[in-house]
Amino acid sequence: MKQFSQIDLGYSDATSYRNNKKYREMFEKVFVKDDNFEKIMRPDTYFLMGDKGTGKTAYAVFLENREHNNTTSKVIDVINTDYSVFIKLEKLGLIQLSDFARVWRIILMMLMANEIKKSDISMFGPKRSEKFVNLKNKIDEYYDNAFIPEISSTFRYLLDNTITQDIGINTELKSSLLGISGSIAINDKDSLIRENNIQKFQNNLLLLERDFCNAFKKLKLNKSQFIFIDSIDIKSDDFSSKEYDSCLRGLGQAIWDVNANVFRDMPDAKGFLKVVLSIRTDLFPKLCLHNQANKVRDNSILLDWRTTYDNYRNSQLFKLCNRLLAYNNDFLEENEYWDYYFPWSKYSAKSDKRNSSFINCMRYSLSRPRDMISIMKAIQNTNKKNKTGEVSSIDDFEANETENEISNYYIDEARDWCFHRFSNDEFETLLFFFQFLNGKSRISYGEYKKVFCDYIKQVKKRKMPMPSELDDNMRFLQILFDLNMICYLDKDKYGNDFFRFCYREREVYQLTPKVKENTSYVVHYSLLKSLNLGRSSRSDDDQAPIEN
Repeated sequence: MKQFSQIDLGYSDATSYRNNKKYREMFEKVFVKDDNFEKIMRPDTYFLMGDKGTGKTAYAVFLENREHNNTTSKVIDVINTDYSVFIKLEKLGLIQLSDFARVWRIILMMLMANEIKKSDISMFGPKRSEKFVNLKNKIDEYYDNAFIPEISSTFRYLLDNTITQDIGINTELKSSLLGISGSIAINDKDSLIRENNIQKFQNNLLLLERDFCNAFKKLKLNKSQFIFIDSIDIKSDDFSSKEYDSCLRGLGQAIWDVNANVFRDMPDAKGFLKVVLSIRTDLFPKLCLHNQANKVRDNSILLDWRTTYDNYRNSQLFKLCNRLLAYNNDFLEENEYWDYYFPWSKYSAKSDKRNSSFINCMRYSLSRPRDMISIMKAIQNTNKKNKTGEVSSIDDFEANETENEISNYYIDEARDWCFHRFSNDEFETLLFFFQFLNGKSRISYGEYKKVFCDYIKQVKKRKMPMPSELDDNMRFLQILFDLNMICYLDKDKYGNDFFRFCYREREVYQLTPKVKENTSYVVHYSLLKSLNLGRSSRSDDDQAPIEN
């Protein structure tokens, strides 16, 4: 058996496993397949939903790293530059917001065409795949430079085929659209873009889309191909939230249209095509899809790792942690590794019994794989530093270094969650609120309103940056709830406190739970150290989100 300090717990972020030969085998062995894996392989599952850290990227990377069930996959990251091209085209008047979906459809079909190998095409008659092969030959040159991101290459192809000389836009302006050189002088729009030229661009866009649709129409494949669109939740300061939402809405509509109306309309064959959007649950409603509830039930996966104290040993989360500890460390049965390396327990005043180490670690988590891995690493780091033994101890768990590392991890996770809405300075303004709690981790609604009023006065006095959506006490409370920084209290049938965290209230039919007004609120256990709040909730064991 390895010492606890010698165990490699891998990466907390699944992106690091992409095309990583050294860790590919490890990732495949620790990856937990469940019913969601079977559903992601179906031809009609287009949306992979979950909170940050629940494993959306892990699913995509697992499928990309190696062929599964006659299926190859590719992960495509969306970057700020990709959104910016849409905004620049719209400001020049070449496209309207309603055209965003069409542009995305062309991009998605081109991305898919680039991934299909000619050897995977079934040849039934000499002309069945002729259009597709000709189109593929034409676009290959746009992917020759491996240093240019996939979507940027696609935009280059799109602009070269739609912005022709008769439209009156020169090469320099096209380069500027792609962010290759300079910036567009929007004030020169009238001299550059005439109404008849805009119509020519629209017609060229329509013809290009039609060429792609016709190319896929008769194509038969021997192998399936998936594309996962990932990393969509980072918004640049260069454009507004409204503009970001428009890009996101166009992408969501395009993914539905391409899957349902192009790829599903291809002839039956051994292989099929599919584009999957990895998206956070709070962003999915922004797609504004028709019959959204049905699409969530029929065409989506909602990743959910929640468990309870009583059933944690049967949970996927417990299985994942055991697999990490067992990798290249054969000796015990798979579900015994946690008990060996975390043999301690802790007394709970609330339940009047000693709770296992796993339950104590879960209290610090939001029931997400990334949380548990980060918590294990924090304990391991303390164990290494203090050289406390072959296995972890309760002293490792309760050490200041461990609590600091875990607490700072959650602050960083919250900061990342806010990237599509707030700047870093605005997020620091949000954190400033907790100073007004004066060390308390539990407050009533009346106390909250008074604290919020004092907070806003100080923010304005200090001229701290603050987005408009944070200047209302209920909207601010909702954001803290969305971030799982706080929960609200209900009462169960016995009159006991019932802790409601956003991640535990989320269901397929309720993707964005609402915080309750006029009750009491408690700061999450994991944040108390970083926010310098009271330790009463720790000692009294009054937070039990896993049991809800």
